[in-house]
Amino acid sequence: MRAGLAKDIIPIMFEATKVSGVFEKMPQKMRGMYWMKGNGQAEELTITHYSQWFPEHEQMIVPFAPFMWAWPGGRPRNAPFGGAMYSQDFTAGLAAAMPMIIGGVVFSYKYSTCEGHYCRGHLPRNDDMAFAYMQTGAFGNMTQATDLGLVPSAQSGGLIPPGSVSGAFTLEEMPGSEGGALWKRTCYWGPGSCASTEFGSYDLIKIVDEHGEPVQPHYDEFIEYMGEVPLMVWAGWADEQAKKDVADRIESGI
Repeated sequence: MRAGLAKDIIPIMFEATKVSGVFEKMPQKMRGMYWMKGNGQAEELTITHYSQWFPEHEQMIVPFAPFMWAWPGGRPRNAPFGGAMYSQDFTAGLAAAMPMIIGGVVFSYKYSTCEGHYCRGHLPRNDDMAFAYMQTGAFGNMTQATDLGLVPSAQSGGLIPPGSVSGAFTLEEMPGSEGGALWKRTCYWGPGSCASTEFGSYDLIKIVDEHGEPVQPHYDEFIEYMGEVPLMVWAGWADEQAKKDVADRIESGI
């Protein structure tokens, strides 16, 4: 893991993930860097352009790779929900990062015309990238989606019994969005198989465009939000042996 001020970490993340042969094949509106504004979890930035796009299915598969995510090394002054899930140091950021790194999380976004209330009515009816259902898989396996209903159980320390709640995540382009700059990343929950109550949704706001240039005023707003709190990124493995040791432990535990 490596850390630094937001203004220094942002260009490093962008350049590290702008990979020739991958970047140019991604839809233009999903190129760039996003702030997870209002996300109660201790995580701040994400990148989607280091991904694989399947145009025939209108589906984006996002692996979890170095420099694609950034976590806080402290509690920003205006952290969501009063910073309840943050810490004054790197503890909360590391706690959010480690399951994603060790668990080999992979994200799938299946795009379509608008099916949600955030994008409904303000986008062209033929916009086939206005809305996406999101699923996650573990250890890079997309043949079996992770049960999102297990999240409340884990975060409640087991007070919510496993299997009693279901969850659904979506991505919806919002009014005023230009070039994929404004999205709502929704979270819906409910008893049994009915995930109809929205809680925990946040805004996904582009702060750096496909050319690596700041998107204003969002970029300046994010820099001010972070202040002197450092951003932490996963910079990969120290060497091949370290990578192999982790892979062996995971394989033995599956």
